[in-house]
Amino acid sequence: MAAIVLVNPGNPTGNYMPRADVLTLAGYCERRNVILILDESFIDFSAAEESPSLMEQDILESHPHLVIIKSISKSYGVPGLRLGLLASGNPQITSLVRAELPIWNINSLGEYFLQIFEKYQGDYREALDHFRRTREALYEELRPIRQLKLCRSEANYIMCEITDGCSATQIAELLLNRYNILVKDLSHKPGMNGREFIRIAVRTEKENQRLADALKHILR
Repeated sequence: MAAIVLVNPGNPTGNYMPRADVLTLAGYCERRNVILILDESFIDFSAAEESPSLMEQDILESHPHLVIIKSISKSYGVPGLRLGLLASGNPQITSLVRAELPIWNINSLGEYFLQIFEKYQGDYREALDHFRRTREALYEELRPIRQLKLCRSEANYIMCEITDGCSATQIAELLLNRYNILVKDLSHKPGMNGREFIRIAVRTEKENQRLADALKHILR
């Protein structure tokens, strides 16, 4: 069976497809017997809508061709635990996935995290609100830099195009060697068509300011 994979928000752009548009795509896939695999690993960082996620029981049940996957490690900042989930209203799909899972598919630290994380949902929501403000502040700090063309992001990173003949590889190397700051050089990824891009992680206000100052010095 054919399948469409949609990462929303996208990686590395951070672009966000509105919930209504994703539901339209899900309906299109239903009518054509196509599986829609929706990766919502970065959806918690989005401020575009009040309820951007499609991970709801009624949506899953009414769209049996929809499969939603999510990396808990990304949204909660616990990459070492290697946690994620898959949800579908189609029992055939979930049965196939369960049949392929190892008996011990989660370690004890991951299990403990899942037992306690519900207690901190209020703190998590506050942290997300703070993160979104921090992301917006970083965007505004970088926007005046003439050689950077920023992509609006609903994820925990911002993709920037390096213009005026500057090399993304050189910028990334200068940031690492001079300032001990690591950014992702995207210039060699498929689809960039010879254009120069870097991806910047949104971190603390202090770290973001240090990065912005370094870029201003390099690209002055």
